[in-house]
Amino acid sequence: MAHRKMFGVAIAGLALGIASLPLAPTVFAASTKGLTTLSVQGVGSGQLAAGDCSGIACGNPGNCECLSGSDNLVGNQGFKGGQLLVALSIDTTNSVLPISNVGDCYPAAGSGTIEDKKAKNTLSIDISGLACPNVGSSFELFNGTYVVTGGGGKFSSASGTGAINGSQASPGSGTPQQVSIVGTVQP
Repeated sequence: MAHRKMFGVAIAGLALGIASLPLAPTVFAASTKGLTTLSVQGVGSGQLAAGDCSGIACGNPGNCECLSGSDNLVGNQGFKGGQLLVALSIDTTNSVLPISNVGDCYPAAGSGTIEDKKAKNTLSIDISGLACPNVGSSFELFNGTYVVTGGGGKFSSASGTGAINGSQASPGSGTPQQVSIVGTVQP
């Protein structure tokens, strides 16, 4: 009986010892070195064309539109005076998210480039979200997310994520396209 009790105490001690071992922090924690806020806003022009965007395949090419745009930027990380170039394929196959009586929201995905004034420092981003109408306005809205996939210059191995929101005015309205990008970047 004494051996059983001693064996039980040994097992309990071993279990407590293992449970108290620290986990390797490098397995579960990433470095925050260089992590900073990215905040840029822009005004520019864009266009909506039938079909998918060049290089961005759409699941049903007959039911896609390509939203492309170029915006002059203000903001941080040296992007003041730079530009955003973006191309989003909008899949209009299914109207799964109707907005009152003004239309439907559709999934949109694509890519973009944020660059400084001299195009020396750039961020490459993948974008996905919803393209929607706006109640009582001629604007088309985009609400989505971005993921930094790399870049050039000081951002050659960058990562990051955040929100991207934009508006696209109807042709001839005289209202410029606007965009806001807010999130993180880690060079």
